[in-house]
Amino acid sequence: MPLLCCGVSHHTAPLAVRERLSVGPREASAVLGSPWLRGAATIAGLTEIAVLSTCNRTELYASVGAHDRDLADATALFMKLLSRASDLSEETLAPHVYMSSGLAAVEHLCRVAAGLESMVVGETEILGQVGVALGQSVEASWSGPVLEAVFHTALRAGRRARAETGISRRPVSIASEAVALLRAKLVSRERPRVLVLGTGSMGRAVARVVANSDFATVHVAGRTASRACELAKEVAAELVSWDALADRLSAMDAVVVTTSAPEPVITVAMMSRAQATRQFARPQLVIDVSMPRNVEPEVASIPGVALYDLDHIQAVIGSHLEGRRLEIPMVDGIIEEELAHFDRWRRGSALRPVLAALQAKGEAIRRRQVDEHLRAIGSADPDLRGHFDAISRAVVSKLLHEPSRRLRTVTDAARARESAELVRELFDLELPDDPSEPERCSA
Repeated sequence: MPLLCCGVSHHTAPLAVRERLSVGPREASAVLGSPWLRGAATIAGLTEIAVLSTCNRTELYASVGAHDRDLADATALFMKLLSRASDLSEETLAPHVYMSSGLAAVEHLCRVAAGLESMVVGETEILGQVGVALGQSVEASWSGPVLEAVFHTALRAGRRARAETGISRRPVSIASEAVALLRAKLVSRERPRVLVLGTGSMGRAVARVVANSDFATVHVAGRTASRACELAKEVAAELVSWDALADRLSAMDAVVVTTSAPEPVITVAMMSRAQATRQFARPQLVIDVSMPRNVEPEVASIPGVALYDLDHIQAVIGSHLEGRRLEIPMVDGIIEEELAHFDRWRRGSALRPVLAALQAKGEAIRRRQVDEHLRAIGSADPDLRGHFDAISRAVVSKLLHEPSRRLRTVTDAARARESAELVRELFDLELPDDPSEPERCSA
């Protein structure tokens, strides 16, 4: 059963488009559970769907039918879904959307899980996000043997990449790059004041790196007071009340925004007011690493403010990743091995039920013939039955061995399905209700 992948990422779409498609775990679950998707998927013939969304990519995966029409219907459905989610027309989205199918889609997900497609090559968070995407698909009853096999293959490739190569060993991250930008821009200032907004994984990482670098005074603010207080104590930072945020902005040399709010938490009005009351002539640095952006883009036009976002961070990350890039050929080799494993499973999945049915029919005929001959000669001698069983099993085994072996060597998936159907018709085999559904590929 073919696989389809459709999505956008930092490789193909600007931040303004990516943030329109960014969905958190709750939103992804809502998409998978929506009546619209279930109805549209039924019409398009989709039975397995997963949504993978990170700060820099949103991707849809589906198991589709074997015909070109099925692939076209699934592609059209995914474009409609992306359009609905982003409130952008399909024509606007089309230049930024990439698609792949079959083994190419499996390879893409393996590269994603291994961190090769991330903004920071080799970052580790993506592996957990791939696992979450599979878990959400299972919870929403959209998972099945194909998607589970694909995602388990990708997860295995990702784990092996990090265990067997150095793709993740050299410390490079969005948090570390944001702090590097801070240091570069604030180098001439003595003990600059840096305010970190947000207490999630990114906020904690930024606060820790700034505190450990010991070049600035750290201030922390978060929408959840208890978590902000906990982080402030951990990094010996000054706690800023979220309610007092607007009043405290003017005193800061830099603000790093890591929140994940659906709407901007730093607005033009807030920053304009801060600039009006600032007592410093030096520019105020604002770094927004949120997705979607949590600083209104128009803040960049305010005199005295220098605004940087994820696209700016991406531009400087490349020069710091040369060490990790040296590991990419080894990761590619791991992915090739996992793809070969998956392909063997895929090819065998079409033939496995047919071969099992063929063996079962041969065994049933053998048993029936032995029973008839023993009744005909009026013998219940167990030794004689054992003799007949041994001879008949050997005959059936030798008859079925060569055709079974040849079927297992079929390398093309389409030919495997054709061969399976031919064998089924020739031997009048009875298969399960859905013989095309493959067995599960173990993780």
